[in-house]
Amino acid sequence: LLLPVKRSDSHYDEGFSRLVDWMKQNGGRVDGRFDVTENDGIRGIQALADIEEFAELLFCPWALVIGSSGIDDQMQKGDGMCTVVDEAAREIRLGIKSLWYPYLDHIGEQRLPADWSSDAMLELQGLLTVQDATRHLRWYDQRCAGEIDDAAKKALVAFVSRASEVGMVPIYDLFNHH
Repeated sequence: LLLPVKRSDSHYDEGFSRLVDWMKQNGGRVDGRFDVTENDGIRGIQALADIEEFAELLFCPWALVIGSSGIDDQMQKGDGMCTVVDEAAREIRLGIKSLWYPYLDHIGEQRLPADWSSDAMLELQGLLTVQDATRHLRWYDQRCAGEIDDAAKKALVAFVSRASEVGMVPIYDLFNHH
C-alpha cells in the first residue's frame, strides 16, 4: 500500500512533464499516479496515489531504449555497453536535434568522481582511492577506445547510474530497479 503524497515542487517537475509528454508522443504509456521528486537531494519516483498490484506504470517502446532494439537484441556485457555509451554520447552531441533530447536533457549534470576537485576527494578521507575514482573512465578508454569528451562523460555517468540490463530506458531508470 502506497500512501498518496503531494506533488513535488522540485525543479525536476517541468523536465519530467516534458519527458512524459515525449514518451507518450512516441508510443509510450505513463501512469499519472507517480511523479519524479527530490527528497534530501536524491531524485526518484514517488507515488501520488495508491497503486494496485500488477498495475502497468510504464510502457516504453523499444524504439526509445538506447542500447536494445528488441527482446532478442538486448545490450550484452562488453562491447554492448560501449555501444550504449557511444550512442548516448552521439545523441548528447546532437543536442535539441536528437530524438532523445527530452530524455538526455532530463538526466541533468552529473559528474564522475574523477572530475571532483582534490578538496572533495580529500573529504572522503581515504574511503575512495584515486584508482576507484577513475575506474569508469579507464574502463571506457581501455574497453571502448572512445573519445572522452564532455558528451561521452555525461553518457558514461548516465549509463553507470541508470542503465538496466537492456540499456537506457527512459523514465524506468528513475525507479529503484536494482
